[in-house]
Amino acid sequence: MSPSRLFLIAICCVALFASGLRSSAAAADSPDPEAACGGDRPSEAPSERSDGDATPKGNTSSGHESSYIRYLEGAPGEGTLQTSIVTMRGSREVQVDLIAAIHVGDAAYYAELDQRFKAYDRLLYEMIKPADVDPTEPRSPNMLSALQIGLRRLLELEFQLDAIDYGAENFVHADLDPTTFFRLQNERGESILTLMLKAMRAEMRSRQKDNSAPLSTFQILMALSRDDSAGAMKCLLGKQMERMESILAGFEDPSPRDEADQESKKSGESEQGSVLVVERNKAALRVLGRELDRGHRKLAIFYGAGHMSDLEERLVNEFGLKRTGLEWVTAWAIRKKDGAAKRRGLFGRPPQTEKRNKSSSAPSGAEPK
Repeated sequence: MSPSRLFLIAICCVALFASGLRSSAAAADSPDPEAACGGDRPSEAPSERSDGDATPKGNTSSGHESSYIRYLEGAPGEGTLQTSIVTMRGSREVQVDLIAAIHVGDAAYYAELDQRFKAYDRLLYEMIKPADVDPTEPRSPNMLSALQIGLRRLLELEFQLDAIDYGAENFVHADLDPTTFFRLQNERGESILTLMLKAMRAEMRSRQKDNSAPLSTFQILMALSRDDSAGAMKCLLGKQMERMESILAGFEDPSPRDEADQESKKSGESEQGSVLVVERNKAALRVLGRELDRGHRKLAIFYGAGHMSDLEERLVNEFGLKRTGLEWVTAWAIRKKDGAAKRRGLFGRPPQTEKRNKSSSAPSGAEPK
């Protein structure tokens, strides 16, 4: 097995663990990644729109209800992962669109979003960075960027930071700076380890609720052994992406820490929540309020899909906005490649076939020596 293949497998396993996935023997009921991807109905169109307070229910592969990300099964070996654009409107002709994002996607996905972004007065984006750092400048390598690059290569997708034009004139940074982010985490005792443990608990609760089996190591290895390993892996991971919202929701502490905090929360003076989601959302909405005060009336917030539930609730409660529309945009269009249905040896190595010497001729029906 080549070192690059080993690296991609390691990247995939780390990504799955970070998402709170765990192995289980129950997953052996569906060992074939192609059987786990697709069904009897064709994949949906690249995008679709519905007006009003629309929330899709029961139309996703896992049955997990989601307003911001969904996976639709198609023909065997095919599927579609979509993210939402939720339109919120209020008085004074204010429109705020919540544009959910995933950080690796098809080139066509980011190209479509880039075109849509041009229609807004201001596009508020997430990125934990110092205020004076240009988002278009080359990024210094780190563990997170290595993970994202590895996923991009493994899944044959594009990386959001490479595909989106963050230098557009209407783009406005709406996130915490690193100093504030880490200070708040330290104050609350929040770390990667504590968040991962919370994510794993949330994943377990979600699995118990819908009685579904988690992804197994065997399924991952089987997917990686196929000709179209990228397509097989996207089929497996696409279904897990639907659970992102419930997993991130597990980061949040639904109850204040003590009675004093209970009283302060009732009065609106204090609120518990993760820095990763809640505090960054608060930062985004502070920027939104500033831009509204400056007279802008058509804005969008471009954040990860896991942030959207909390953001929408805050737009309703704090800004008096109401959901008036929902549109879906295709992030992953998983299509079976020609000739990709044949199996290969483990980890992409073609199966060994017996070579015969053309110069030697054995009698018909005789065993070659």
